[in-house]
Amino acid sequence: MIQEYEGFLLTKEKYLQKMNLFTFKKIIYQGKFYKELKTTADDLSSDLYVVGGCLRDFIIGHPENIRDIDFASDQALKLARKFSKKIAAPFILLDEEEETGRVVIKSGKNKELSMDFSQIRGKTIFQDIYKRDFTINAMAIAFNDFFLDDELKLIDPLEGIRDIGNRSIKTVSDDSFTDDPLRMLRAFRFATTLNFTISLHTFELINLYKEKIIEVSGERIEAELFKMFDSDHSYRYLRQMDEAGLLEVIIPEIKKTVLWVHKFSVYKNLEKIISEEYKNIFPHCFDKVSDYIKGPYRKAMLKFALLLYGQSNSAENICRRLKMSNYKIDTIAKLIKFYPDFLKISYNKISVLKFFRKTGDDGIGILLISLAEGLMSEEKLRNILKIYLDEIKSMWENPRLISGDDLSGIFGLIPGPDFKKILQQIEEKQLEGIIKTRDEALRHIEENYVRCEAYKMHEH
Repeated sequence: MIQEYEGFLLTKEKYLQKMNLFTFKKIIYQGKFYKELKTTADDLSSDLYVVGGCLRDFIIGHPENIRDIDFASDQALKLARKFSKKIAAPFILLDEEEETGRVVIKSGKNKELSMDFSQIRGKTIFQDIYKRDFTINAMAIAFNDFFLDDELKLIDPLEGIRDIGNRSIKTVSDDSFTDDPLRMLRAFRFATTLNFTISLHTFELINLYKEKIIEVSGERIEAELFKMFDSDHSYRYLRQMDEAGLLEVIIPEIKKTVLWVHKFSVYKNLEKIISEEYKNIFPHCFDKVSDYIKGPYRKAMLKFALLLYGQSNSAENICRRLKMSNYKIDTIAKLIKFYPDFLKISYNKISVLKFFRKTGDDGIGILLISLAEGLMSEEKLRNILKIYLDEIKSMWENPRLISGDDLSGIFGLIPGPDFKKILQQIEEKQLEGIIKTRDEALRHIEENYVRCEAYKMHEH
């Protein structure tokens, strides 16, 4: 499709890019805070540019990503601090040495707009652009342009807009990965989240410099991995990361498993299941399964746990090496540790109850991974999930028939390991329908524990 626009013949792709930039200009021009920022920059006689990912995303046509906007300035911290005071918004110093800071603006209920300010690297914006990671991120627009009547002038010496049109990830220079080895992992993350292709030369550079990734802190590696795994389209790029040798350098333990190739097939199945297919597989409770899948970092943790299956002895060390939070470490460890237990589960309520006592809702994750493995029929998995969600979890969400206080207060039993056994047995009888009321639970304890203890004492 060809469009005529301002006297030029443009392809549909270029026409849409121009329209997207026009929309971007409109948003900036009409924004109250942006006008305050322009005034502040003018007061300081500061050179200010819009750069980075938000510019890329608008050209692509993702205006929803305006939650974060990046600026480059010759007076970054001074400008950011003065601007934050002017609009009474928090200022966060990100890196004093690199002269980067953030201003966080509340923009409605539970919404924030983050403005990141970085010092121009070099004497000009052009020198700054040539120090960036990929051509698709190496573009800029002078902030003043947003308030002029003219069309926005895109500063794009490396033709990043062309690579956006070609959906290609290319390094700015051959030194990109030696300047910051994390960029190798970011190449796969950008390719995953944007559904782009890593250029052949960039892929070869990753293969050449892959060992340098060990120079990067665990926190930075983990953040990029989890952003990648959180996507519904990471399988293809995980394979490419493996082919480049980067994955093995990050997690050398995983290649030692004999089923490594098989894991990719299971990973592909799992990604399909947790993106959309679960809705058809579990029609009676897809909303509850959805709530679990959409929990914090859940997709990423499920995929990462799958990659570490067979590494139960080293999984925690791997997670700690990547500086994961205790929440992530505990969840991943649980998904790995109790997976064998799930494979032994029998189709009865007590067996299901005993399994989910150990796992909680993460038993749903184990169930989804087993589904991807193809080790249980969909019908059996549906029945297990139905027992858990409709009966067990419902029972747990209601007040318990009795508590530990009842055991000591009513019956005078001494707290100890037997308390847990008694309470769990009441729970099991309740699930089976043998005990339905508090009175029945109290009677069961009286007959089976209190009298028994009294008899033992009489015998002695």
